[in-house]
Amino acid sequence: GLSRVAATRAQSILRALPSEYTRVDEKSCAWPTGIDPTEWRLARRSRVGEGRNIDHVPLDEIANGMAVVAELGGGMYDDELKREALRLFGGVRMTEGVAARMEQGLQRGLKTGRLDRGASGLVKPVIV
Repeated sequence: GLSRVAATRAQSILRALPSEYTRVDEKSCAWPTGIDPTEWRLARRSRVGEGRNIDHVPLDEIANGMAVVAELGGGMYDDELKREALRLFGGVRMTEGVAARMEQGLQRGLKTGRLDRGASGLVKPVIV
């Protein structure tokens, strides 16, 4: 619901959260204390046009969404993967800022072992 308040107010609210709900590597959201974002593998789907602000979607969740769409597509190259993951979150336009956030999500997925890039450049999910 923070998308309905001014950015400075949203940041004030997030700063007021107890430290156990925030993560060092990402201050844009809060996580319940019983969930380790690096082990969480879910992504919340949104309807087209009713999407969440991609800056408010945790990078771990973006990586999870990319793993979902890569699995459904049998693997994808970067641009297609980013577009399809954005659609999963209800987004429609790949602006410069959105593209940068999606790239961060892709890198998080590769770094945390959710995704793997083959020699051909095709990105596939790592099934556990």
